[in-house]
Amino acid sequence: MAKNVIGFIILGIISIGALGLAGYNFLETQIFVEPEEDFPKVAGLWNAFDRNVDYFPYNDSNNWLFELLDNVYNDSEYISVNNTNTCISLKKAGLYRIQIAVLLSSIDMNEDYWIHLLKNGAIFLYLYYFECKSDPPGYVTVNAEGYIMSDGDDYIQFNGKSRNGDIFAPYISNQDFNQLLIEFIM
Repeated sequence: MAKNVIGFIILGIISIGALGLAGYNFLETQIFVEPEEDFPKVAGLWNAFDRNVDYFPYNDSNNWLFELLDNVYNDSEYISVNNTNTCISLKKAGLYRIQIAVLLSSIDMNEDYWIHLLKNGAIFLYLYYFECKSDPPGYVTVNAEGYIMSDGDDYIQFNGKSRNGDIFAPYISNQDFNQLLIEFIM
């Protein structure tokens, strides 16, 4: 019986030592995965918007283009901006992620509102829809995102539209709620 106890003690010491060594090796091994070359890259960032009615057919107070203001970052390898900051050219072929946050003001009762992502002048994606049937809140916060594939020769625009002609716009007195982020994914 004493031999069995001594054997179990020796086996226990060896097991604890092996576990300790394995734990030490695990903690000392640095696990690091380098980002691939295709890692998402910020292509553009804006922190303010206004309503632009200078370009047909988006030349009405209820059907307009977002004018991009306060450009924080713009990587000219991926995008360029023109048409009084209403049109973004996607210069590199690949997948882009679009994220927009905007506070819309002058929201009225019995009205429908849309925010469209336009690609080459046509509706590509409905980023946001809001139907106000009761007491209007006055303001609506929009947080939307979408993905768009480009062949390197496309352009995008953001369109605000209401059904019955309601005049609404991005809230420009406080731009803290407004931001557009464009990332190149791959």
